[in-house]
Amino acid sequence: MASLECSNCRYGIHYHGLPEGIEYIFFKWDDWKKIESKKFTSDEIESENLSGYLYAWKCPSCGTFEFFDEKIHVRVTHVYKPETSEPPELDPEREMEFGVFFEDYLWDEITEARVPMEEILDKYSGYYWIKKDEGAMYMYSDREMKHCVAHYKRIEVAKSRHD
Repeated sequence: MASLECSNCRYGIHYHGLPEGIEYIFFKWDDWKKIESKKFTSDEIESENLSGYLYAWKCPSCGTFEFFDEKIHVRVTHVYKPETSEPPELDPEREMEFGVFFEDYLWDEITEARVPMEEILDKYSGYYWIKKDEGAMYMYSDREMKHCVAHYKRIEVAKSRHD
């Protein structure tokens, strides 16, 4: 069983294969467009060697997201802590990375269904549209990114804790 200590609250995060809302997968926008236009199984997606996805775990205690490196090592590259204030109005000129964020069990279910993503997303919950940069991450419930459901501030992680 894989385990990790939350960088924010030190709670033990343990993954053991059951869908508990802990494990997530993030696809960068360009790779998402490739996925969305095709029918895939999980194996076919991995064989495509998409460069724009990252795994993340969500702390069940405080809600902090721990993102792993592209090689899927249990080495945290960046951490986003939940904010309780209202999300700020974002400057449209602000350079941000866009993508889609799935609960991992949902991603497996969707890819096994083997139908185009555009047809499936309206039928499921457990995914979010994302804007993120070096300082913050914003989760939206809609593709147009008009309804922000949560926002997070990036926090620093001591290298010795996760290398």
